[in-house]
Amino acid sequence: MDIEQASLLLILATALLFFIIGRPRYDLVSFIALILACFTGVVPLERAFTGFAHPAVITVIAILIISAAVEETGILENLAYQLKLSRKVIWKQVGILCLLVCLISSIINNVGAVAMLIPVSLKVARIQNIPRSLLLMPLAFSSLLGGLITLIGTPPNLIISQYRYFYRLQSFQFFDFTPVGLVVALAGVLFISFFGWKLIPIRRKKEETPHENFTVELKIPANSPLILQKGATISHYQGDRVELDAIIREEEFHTENLEYFTFKKDDILILETDKWTLRDLINEYGLNVISKKVIEAETSYSLSEITLLPNNEMVNRKVSEINDDDAFPFIILAVSRSGVKLAQDVREISLLPGDVLLIKSTEKMTRDKARRFNALLIEETWVPGVDKRQVAKVFFLFGCAILSVIAGVLKADIAFMSAVILMILTNCISLEKAYASIQWPIVVLLGTLIPVGEAMETTGLAKSVSVGIYQLTVFFPLWVSLFFLILSSMLLSNIMNNAAVAVVFAPIAATFASFWQASIDPFLMGVAVGSSCTFLTPIGHQSNALIYGPGRYRFTDFWMLGAPLSAIVSIVATAMITFVWPFFPSQG
Repeated sequence: MDIEQASLLLILATALLFFIIGRPRYDLVSFIALILACFTGVVPLERAFTGFAHPAVITVIAILIISAAVEETGILENLAYQLKLSRKVIWKQVGILCLLVCLISSIINNVGAVAMLIPVSLKVARIQNIPRSLLLMPLAFSSLLGGLITLIGTPPNLIISQYRYFYRLQSFQFFDFTPVGLVVALAGVLFISFFGWKLIPIRRKKEETPHENFTVELKIPANSPLILQKGATISHYQGDRVELDAIIREEEFHTENLEYFTFKKDDILILETDKWTLRDLINEYGLNVISKKVIEAETSYSLSEITLLPNNEMVNRKVSEINDDDAFPFIILAVSRSGVKLAQDVREISLLPGDVLLIKSTEKMTRDKARRFNALLIEETWVPGVDKRQVAKVFFLFGCAILSVIAGVLKADIAFMSAVILMILTNCISLEKAYASIQWPIVVLLGTLIPVGEAMETTGLAKSVSVGIYQLTVFFPLWVSLFFLILSSMLLSNIMNNAAVAVVFAPIAATFASFWQASIDPFLMGVAVGSSCTFLTPIGHQSNALIYGPGRYRFTDFWMLGAPLSAIVSIVATAMITFVWPFFPSQG
């Protein structure tokens, strides 16, 4: 090992140590690692910031913007309800998302598959009151597993296929990867769904916990799926986040044994819940607020919390009066009064100074607007309605980008960034929201570490490591050599671009085969699996990088699930490869 290799190894080890500690922040650590690599001559100065122009970075930026554009359409709310289970069963919810992304990733770019389902997963997590960290990491890892199934599922498969052509004048076909990839993917998804998700640390922010509980009155319409359901359906909704205080039926007020009531058309429910759960209840069961003013379900609206000041003109007036008065450009959905449980007909509540109201309006509520009628704005959220034209435009452009990548017409970075530009030009997303959707710490992390990762190849460090592994395993049985080839390429792909790992390890696979005078196919398949399964770091693959920020993970969180999953994938892949691709075909 020469001085350049030793310097690079020291820089990587130090950076990894600080990633584990978590201080300073990961993007600053990666920047320091790049600068040190430049000062030691490991990374040429002229290539210091070329990582920011790397296709992987451009792809991540484009996918983040496309995800925001998809969310702007409002369609994700409906999709989240379709994927949500009727009861909170975490392993089943994890399994549904994992199987879906695994299937999608087998036929499209796995980064695109993750990007499509991140917003949906976040919606499901909030609706089901499941920590987002328990859904996003399984989502990313399952996308990597899905990429193993077909030729186009992941770049290493394409590289290995081309390398096989160089040796045998025949590339791997589209479904040659399926027998091994499908079994490995299924084993991985089953492990994640039944047990693996339990290993993921739960990280919640304070704002994930509701700040205010409101009393709300909702009417069951004729087409509501809540009809003929028991009261317990509401009482246990989203993990007991709703308290059913009373039911008004034919002007009779019921407060006892509500869990055993069977809901009927025109029943009025008096509930206590937070604003997010209230919104989900209205959307899922089609419940109505009793008011002459109507805001259509497809319309975008503002959901705001305001506090009434003493001289507010709504003070001492009933909620029903406000909701029926066109002078007020909003509907009062719910009321919260400090220290008081309002288990009564909400329409008959007389408002008092200090009451917190949850209001719905087609216009955005600003602090200035709130002050005009003597109220304080606490929080305002804009909820996009489902715009069918916008949905069609966004998914048409996104679909065209995906198809162009599958067909090999355009590279992923060009295809997805072209889709972004067209989405901005066609008003699918504003330029301001496009910039705001980019998670810059992730961009900095990738852009700074890509030149450092490339230095592993240019300095010969990657080859030195792989040759050392070959020398250690050369005297073991072939399946042991194959296992360590898979495991070593898997470990290296966590700190180096997986396509580069495939390029570096393909010749090592050929060396293994030639030494034993065995078929090169099982060893190439081993490299394809190993270099595609990056479960230990957020920097090894774009799918991991995409969920790092939204999942609020720490660097070491990936090890908790990634380490046992890597072991399982290595073992299952070794067994399947030796079965499907014999070392000595003529004797098989």
